[in-house]
Amino acid sequence: MNSTLSNRLIDFVWLSPKHFLIVNSTYPSECHLYAIRSSKINEIDHVQTYSVGLNSVKGRTSCKGDKRISLNRPSDIIQLSLCQRKQDNSIVNLIFALKSNGDLFLMEIDQKSFDNSSDLLCNTFVGPIRIIPSRQDNYGANYTHSNIFCLSNKQNPIVILIRDRCQINEMILLNPDEDQYYLYTIDFIQMPTNQTIEHVIIDQLNSNKYYLTDCLSNIYSLELFWINQICSKENKPFEQTNLQHLTRLNQPIQQLNLIQLNNKGQWISLITKTTNKQQKV
Repeated sequence: MNSTLSNRLIDFVWLSPKHFLIVNSTYPSECHLYAIRSSKINEIDHVQTYSVGLNSVKGRTSCKGDKRISLNRPSDIIQLSLCQRKQDNSIVNLIFALKSNGDLFLMEIDQKSFDNSSDLLCNTFVGPIRIIPSRQDNYGANYTHSNIFCLSNKQNPIVILIRDRCQINEMILLNPDEDQYYLYTIDFIQMPTNQTIEHVIIDQLNSNKYYLTDCLSNIYSLELFWINQICSKENKPFEQTNLQHLTRLNQPIQQLNLIQLNNKGQWISLITKTTNKQQKV
């Protein structure tokens, strides 16, 4: 059997300059943490395996008799996403794992843990994280074509969940107690065209803003005004997210990106496909 087909990479995130987390199709309910060797940059070491939704943490060893049987079942984890928050005098990595049924799991790793590998053995994924108000009652339960990403807000982690192709939950992470998390939906957005969202990119110069495209090549910007209200603790109704339609192209959009300029400005860059199947920037 072709190893490329039987063990494909589903997603990965960098946690530090030398540590990264991956999930592959062979073990679709597990995340694997690897470290790049300091002496040889082209070699890596397996540090730990984290189960997602199986209520266990497993360390993989290379001793004889350690065998696993793969049933080649459909992938459970479909995406990983990372954000950070300040906690006391440290920075904590928050790793979200989105599963195919819409469940979200979360694991915290303190940046200081990367200095001592034994500290990394104690971390676990918790969840599924409850979304409030109830997603079944308010947003439905169809999580086809889901996507998750986090905005870089250090004090209040913001999670954006795109579900059912054209619906967006903008949520703030609540952590009232240790290993107790909730995602509270501040704004719920139904895209005006009801078309599938295809590309999303975060504005690196404005942590409250992101851009997206749909399958009709419409380009939108979304800016979260309510983040500033949370930071200032204003006691008034939240402002709605500012959704702006920027333009629509005549060719299908294959890739969306931002190019930063020396004067701290930026351009939206696109790769499109023309009618004769040529790519155009």
